[in-house]
Amino acid sequence: MKDNKALIVGVLIVLVALVAVNLDKTGNVVKDTQVSVSPTLVESGEYVNIALSPGVRGIDCKISIYNEKGLRRRTITRYCDSTFREHTVVPMKTDANWEGLFYVGVTDEATGEEVTAAFEVI
Repeated sequence: MKDNKALIVGVLIVLVALVAVNLDKTGNVVKDTQVSVSPTLVESGEYVNIALSPGVRGIDCKISIYNEKGLRRRTITRYCDSTFREHTVVPMKTDANWEGLFYVGVTDEATGEEVTAAFEVI
C-alpha cells in the first residue's frame, strides 16, 4: 500500500510539473500584456480608444502617449488606482495640433517592459 501511495504521489508531482511548465505555451493561463488603438488613423481633435489587455500581474496605471520622435505628449492616469487587472478600453481625445505617427506605451507589471501600439493623426 505504501508503494502505491508513493507511486501516486510521484505521478501527481510529475503532472503538476508538466502543467506548470506548459502554462505559458498555451496562452490560456499566462498571458502577455497587449495594447491596441482604434481607429489607427484619426483626424486631429478626434477620439481614439486604447484597449488594454493585462498579463498575469497587470499593467501599470500610467498610459503614455509619445510622438514619432519619442517625446511624451500626454500621460493618462485617471482610469485606475494602481494596476489594470482586467481588459479596459480608455477613450482619449487627440489634440487639435497633433499630426503624424504616435505611440501608446504601457508597462507590463510582470516583465517591467513597455508594450506599445501605434496610431496616426492626420
